[in-house]
Amino acid sequence: DIIIRLIDFENPENNDYLLVSQFWVTGEIYTRRADLVGFINGLPLIFIELKGVHKNLEDAYKNNLTDYKNTIPKLFWYNTFCILSNGTDSKIGTITSQFEHFNEWKKINSEGEVGKASLETIIRGTCEKKRVLDIIENFILFEERQGEVRKLLAKYYQYLGVNNVIDAFKKTDKEKGKLGVFWHTQGSGKSYSMIFFSQKVLRKIEGNYTFVIVTDRKELDKQIYQRFENCEATSEPFVRAENIIHLRQLLQEDHRDIFTLIHKFRTEKGELHPILSRRDDIIVITDEAHRTQYDLLAMNMRTALPNARFIGFTATPLIEGEEKTRETFGDYVSTYNFKQSADDKTTVPLFYENRIPELQLKNEDLQEDFENILEEAQIDEREEQKLEREFAREYHLITNEDRLDKIAKDIIEHFNSREIPGKAMVMCIDRKTAVRMYEKLKSQPGCPDIAVVMSSSQNEPPNFKPHRLRMKNEDLEKKFKDADDPLKMVIVCDMWLTGFDVECLSTIYLDKPMRNHTLMQAIARANRVFQNKPNGLIVDYVGVFRNLKKALAIYGTVVEDGEMPVKPKDELIKRLEELLDEISKFCKTCGFEVSGIIIAKDFEKIKLIGEAVDKILVSEQKKLKFLGLAKDALQIFTSIKPDPVLSQFIHEILVIRILAGRIKSITGEDVDIEEISEAVKELLDKSIESIAKYEISSPEELKDLSKIDFVKIKATLDKNKKHIVVEKLKQKIKSKLFLLLRMNSSRETFAEKFQKLIDEYNEGIKSIDEIFDELSNFAKELSEEEKRGLSERLTEEDLAIYDLLFKPDLKKKELEKIKHIARELLAKLKSEKFVLDWRKKQQTRADVAVTIKNILYEQLPESYDTQLYIQKSDLIYRHIYDKYYGEDRSIYSILEVTQ
Repeated sequence: DIIIRLIDFENPENNDYLLVSQFWVTGEIYTRRADLVGFINGLPLIFIELKGVHKNLEDAYKNNLTDYKNTIPKLFWYNTFCILSNGTDSKIGTITSQFEHFNEWKKINSEGEVGKASLETIIRGTCEKKRVLDIIENFILFEERQGEVRKLLAKYYQYLGVNNVIDAFKKTDKEKGKLGVFWHTQGSGKSYSMIFFSQKVLRKIEGNYTFVIVTDRKELDKQIYQRFENCEATSEPFVRAENIIHLRQLLQEDHRDIFTLIHKFRTEKGELHPILSRRDDIIVITDEAHRTQYDLLAMNMRTALPNARFIGFTATPLIEGEEKTRETFGDYVSTYNFKQSADDKTTVPLFYENRIPELQLKNEDLQEDFENILEEAQIDEREEQKLEREFAREYHLITNEDRLDKIAKDIIEHFNSREIPGKAMVMCIDRKTAVRMYEKLKSQPGCPDIAVVMSSSQNEPPNFKPHRLRMKNEDLEKKFKDADDPLKMVIVCDMWLTGFDVECLSTIYLDKPMRNHTLMQAIARANRVFQNKPNGLIVDYVGVFRNLKKALAIYGTVVEDGEMPVKPKDELIKRLEELLDEISKFCKTCGFEVSGIIIAKDFEKIKLIGEAVDKILVSEQKKLKFLGLAKDALQIFTSIKPDPVLSQFIHEILVIRILAGRIKSITGEDVDIEEISEAVKELLDKSIESIAKYEISSPEELKDLSKIDFVKIKATLDKNKKHIVVEKLKQKIKSKLFLLLRMNSSRETFAEKFQKLIDEYNEGIKSIDEIFDELSNFAKELSEEEKRGLSERLTEEDLAIYDLLFKPDLKKKELEKIKHIARELLAKLKSEKFVLDWRKKQQTRADVAVTIKNILYEQLPESYDTQLYIQKSDLIYRHIYDKYYGEDRSIYSILEVTQ
């Protein structure tokens, strides 16, 4: 067989690279123009959307990329990645990425670089010839999840980190076999990095490699296999070693991936572990390589596989006392910590709130032995009994009936009062307490659908049975991961605490003593990125965070003070205070004070709000600055709720929300301000209820442009409100211009003129009076253009064809001839050629094209030479293809319905 390779990955210079600017693409219905499209060997692999510096990237995603995917989907059939940039901010994602999963690409060559989020960095980091080919071949995954296929692009730290491991692999002394420790924080895509690594080794390094993926829990074993399988990174069904003998057998066979538990490497006291395989093409990947059992069994793995290479993946750093981990795996080969992740917005920040009930542990620091037994998240029935027996006092206090009642009541009240969207997880000390907590939560009014998820054992109490049945009969994992499913809360004690990704999980109610690795693994369940989720919140009922540095001592040597992976909720309050102070100072520079609006009464308040909006709209920069600050403040306000401390901020928050809402209504800006409206209303006290009464509604909308009396408006215009009028006039003109352009693309000169006016307005080149006068004149020109068809005795459809056929210096008789051609051509096409789905078939498309050419050839005036005839034929065909969809469907019929 002859193999034809579309891309030469081994020799980058053998490929053809082309970047096309303003690339026109025609789909089944619409024609669109992409800013930049990158081709490799003729395949459109890179899409770049560029916006003005005053536009945000979400606008590029919602209004451009999303539209293009719907209207010209064929452009994205081969797409590798999409870049969005406004010159200041730049992000990269795939065709299936939601906007919150578009990320910055901050580094180019090494992890040691200072991160810089710029268009230059993202282009050099992803589009250089060798890198783009490396990304296409080795750093794209397709994952099937919940019935949908997602295209995943490695983030910059995964790309650099995995290539670090590949370099280490090539340099590693086989006798030592240490590839290093890969420390990437929770939620940063550690298991995807494992897949990128294993797949690149198989593709790029000669050999018959077997990967042994080692975990310490059956649950994690299953989850990590599922991730490999969902990404089609396995070559066969689940290959799991059942025991040491089976593991030895599997290693002697030809398997790409073998999944096993660390316990398979146990030996009796004093016994040496047997050698399972002397192969030197085995690569051992361990997940969370620093846990206690890894320290105890790491050397056994080395003994069992003396010629293998070892790499340890972990989400938390190594600490003193974990020397056996280093002996087995080596030092860090890649690091990406929680602060970098939060700064990059690849995870959301975590905050905690202490809500310890009055009946609490008297000992501020739980006995270390008590914490040690709980350090391992999955404790069995024997260890549960040991808890009750050896730590009777502490256990009794935590599981006290009255204490659990108070916590259950507080959990439901807190859950139903939150403004952050998302699901919740309650973490209890053991299974027995988890079931009791379920019963207490269900007795509370307003309790949502909840479930207990726990491991099984023999001789379980009778009250475990309903929960066991639900776990058996329902796919609770799928339901909990589905943001729209009614299952809103789960209670756990030993399962789902590690390696369990639920993007919509935003709140954890913690009533289980934990520390260090186990604590961070558990609470990091809430740090995944999800739509409208600003942060994760940990509500602490057991006092874990009373001594943050002790609870997370593992971070003491790797972070600066104030950079712990979870921060007190007080920092959110502090940040809100800082934002409100910044907004207050900004408003003063605009010429008004928020405090003045707050204390004003009734109609005076209305007047001041109108003036404030007008002063903010003086320039595009001021408008965007205010809306950005307002969005941040309102989002943090939402994150803090419920909390009585918010009452002191409610006056300012309400005024800010009113101003932002008013600006949104005037300018059409897409500002996320509505989500806290209910929170504001709930927190209003009687002294400020009047604000709600007088919340400003938009003044009467500007009428049809042709009916506006600009002279009257200018004569009676309140000098303090000119910017509001200009903004409203801009929006009205923009809407009308879009409509006229959609019907007739020959009107592009109007769009260019309008954009020049807006640029002059934004840059402050002209005064507000001059801009108002020019916009007024422009609006009149648009109105005249809208009526031009009537004066020419042409319909809007005929006029569009007439404009395309027009050329300068035509005589009157020739002009009439062009009008006749426009009417006749369109009538013939409509009556004879626009069959159902005519654009999908080669024969019907050709029939339309031939009809156009024949009529133009026969009827165009003699002043049209052959070259112009061909040009006009192509223009008319493109217009017809873009505007007419078959039978009676066209852009004109659609616009007629929507007007």
